[in-house]
Amino acid sequence: PDIRTMEAEVVRCIATMFHGDKNVCGTMTSGGTESLLMACKTYRDIAIAKGIKRPEM
Repeated sequence: PDIRTMEAEVVRCIATMFHGDKNVCGTMTSGGTESLLMACKTYRDIAIAKGIKRPEM
């Protein structure tokens, strides 16, 4: 299978493990550093959407 298919299968399996619904989405990264950067960006974007002007870590 191609990479997109493999990613979709992994995301589906993990979503099932955590009782996710049909609206669950996900992505895979190539390594630890990229994963950490993506997590930080995601939480920053969530904070901005909630109106938080200066999020802290």
